[in-house]
Amino acid sequence: MADKTYILGQPQYLLPVLLVGLVFAFLVIRSYFQQSQAAGFTRGICIALKLIGFAILAYCLLEPLIKGTRPTPGENVFVVLADRSQSMQVKNNDSKLNRGDELLSVLKDNASWQVRLSQDFELRKYWMGREIKSVDSFSDETFEDLESRLKTALSTVGKRLQNKPVAGVFFFTDGNATDDLINNFDEKSLPPIYPVVFGNEEEISDLKVGKIAVSQSNFEAAPVRISARIFNRNSNSKNVLAELLDEGGAVVDQQKIVVDDNEPVTFKVKPDKEGIRFYTVAVSYEDDFQRIEQGLPLLEGTLNNNAQTIVVDRGGGPYRVLYVSGRPNWEFKFLNRALAEDREVNLVGLIRIAKKKPKFDFRRKGSSTTSDFFKGFETDEEDAEQYFEPVLLRLGTEDENELRGGFPKTAVDLFKYDAIICDDVEAKYFTAEQMSLIQRFVNQRGGGFLMLGGQESFVEGKYSRTPIADLLPVYVNPTVDKQGPSIEDSKPNIYRFRLSRTGQLQPWVRLRGTEADELARLNKMPNFASINKVSGIKPGADELAFVGDPSGKNFTALVTQNYGKGRSGALLVGDMWRWGLDRKEGEKSDLASAWRQTIRWLVGDVPGRVEVEVQQSKEVLSDYRLTIQIRDEEFVPLDNADIDVTITKPDGTTSKVLPEQSDKESGVYLADYPTMKGGAGNYLVKVVAKNPDGTLIATREAGWVYSPTNQEFDRLEPNRAWLEQLAQNTGGEIIEASELDDFVGQLPNKKLPRKETAIFPLWHHMAFFWVAILCLVSEWGIRRIHGLP
Repeated sequence: MADKTYILGQPQYLLPVLLVGLVFAFLVIRSYFQQSQAAGFTRGICIALKLIGFAILAYCLLEPLIKGTRPTPGENVFVVLADRSQSMQVKNNDSKLNRGDELLSVLKDNASWQVRLSQDFELRKYWMGREIKSVDSFSDETFEDLESRLKTALSTVGKRLQNKPVAGVFFFTDGNATDDLINNFDEKSLPPIYPVVFGNEEEISDLKVGKIAVSQSNFEAAPVRISARIFNRNSNSKNVLAELLDEGGAVVDQQKIVVDDNEPVTFKVKPDKEGIRFYTVAVSYEDDFQRIEQGLPLLEGTLNNNAQTIVVDRGGGPYRVLYVSGRPNWEFKFLNRALAEDREVNLVGLIRIAKKKPKFDFRRKGSSTTSDFFKGFETDEEDAEQYFEPVLLRLGTEDENELRGGFPKTAVDLFKYDAIICDDVEAKYFTAEQMSLIQRFVNQRGGGFLMLGGQESFVEGKYSRTPIADLLPVYVNPTVDKQGPSIEDSKPNIYRFRLSRTGQLQPWVRLRGTEADELARLNKMPNFASINKVSGIKPGADELAFVGDPSGKNFTALVTQNYGKGRSGALLVGDMWRWGLDRKEGEKSDLASAWRQTIRWLVGDVPGRVEVEVQQSKEVLSDYRLTIQIRDEEFVPLDNADIDVTITKPDGTTSKVLPEQSDKESGVYLADYPTMKGGAGNYLVKVVAKNPDGTLIATREAGWVYSPTNQEFDRLEPNRAWLEQLAQNTGGEIIEASELDDFVGQLPNKKLPRKETAIFPLWHHMAFFWVAILCLVSEWGIRRIHGLP
């Protein structure tokens, strides 16, 4: 009972009782002083005991009452929230019980604190984890919930009971939340929170895989690098086995490392197929294998954070590259042969084998109007190129109509390619509209452009002051170089190929894994004889390679730059094909590898008509958002597209998701998927996009890994600091499990939403009578001992 005041039920008897009491006190004192045989101290004790005993009895005649407030029975709500997540399986070193076992022992229905709490309050019981669940009894629990949405649980309870008089919340947990990033959590709006913390601050032995990073390069020897940091805490065992597993559980790579505190580990892997792949980094103490054989317990508090899975996207293709050349040459031969080994790149060749003649060229009457290239051959004049048209050879086309009219003249025809390579072709080969179209191809469409160093490229191709000159990473002004021709052929071959420091740092430029091996490779490369000279490198461009002559003079050989949404490059060596002639029989071709890596760089970041991005919710780990961007044939955002989204769940079953068009951005479609429906594991998304008329645009895949245990077991020690802050901000306090009975007994004295006035007769307490009787009996006993009457 709180706010106590003491009142008398019969105040009208106060004066008579006082008068009678005074008379009685006088008589008692007088009678004792008349007994001279008693010592003064003994007389004083006896007098005091008798007066106190009779005073208590006299006070009861006045009917003393206690007036105060108490909780209105059954009207105040008290909530019990208990954590059922996997983190409650953690146990401290050398402990037989985990946190969940300890929690269940406290939450027994017949526990005295629960019985007392239910007498004064309306008791609401909930399990919490990934979601909140109301229960009548805290029965046996296996603590298998994948997440600890502690803040979400508190907010949910607060909203559910916002119109109820909530006196407080018992919060049984270790405080390790998986929804730490929730941004709408308002502690001030919650009722008083009384956390009961499980787990102590003792360091727990643990081996953990930290965050994994994936970097993909066009370096053929190691196209995918999977890096992770391994943490070893409070353990004398340092020898760790780290393994990389594929989605089937097969070991792709393994390393033995020594981890004192934390140590990085990197795996290099080349996926055996394109598309979405899932890889897992798993770690274990080498000592654990012996302990398992000997039947001994493992060294760690938990094994749930010993592995982590990540998705690797090797999709995006097949890419289509358009190669345009002004004459047949050996460069195309080696390039075509190299890309034949890349399943994700299709090379389409447009090669001019005969130049056009002026349309006003004199022809005698009756002579053939076809190109002179066809003389001596039986040709259909309607199908053959005319004398004023170039004769073009088309290679690798999808059908007979592709590139039939020569280089594309519209964005629809050109933008279906991912990259353009120009070699040995002069600027006049293109119309002004076609050159502007190439510029748009790189700038707006995001395609790749590469010019090779043929006889009619760069300065010799007269590209100065053209739209193509704008997107090149080098200046092609013919008036700057006054010391010699813009393209120089030397006999014998004198130019040595070298990488710049920037080039050595680019994986797609290197062919060897170490700097020493790369230098040895460069020393074995043949010399080159032809180099295109340019007047300079544009600001922001990167010089990746150069060639040097015997005099020590260097000339730019390979330059790249970003241009708009795309990228462009210039390879100024005119006879790279010589490198391919230097290969010995049965030896792997470095030129072929270099071409494949270069083309992969050229098309690596080129957007497709359908792009899919997956983002995990920051507030709810199991919620994912798919962002799908659709473009038309000219790469303009496409609205009203028909999109079919199929998600394959970890158990192999599939479900459909209906995306909705974004109201903020044209051509963007959004779909949300709560993975709590499918559980933890790997998710594969297949998006099929069609035009409004039903024709197929493209099919794309994406994926994600829902692994809440990574955050659930990010730390093993209880988060006591957050729980203390939570209690302080809500007006509660930290309660130890052993103090629950005492705390519940004191709850009625705390500030509560609903209270009632209560009056309790103080004289009904047996303690009053026992004290009075004790005083009188003690006084009688003392008198008997001392022989007093």
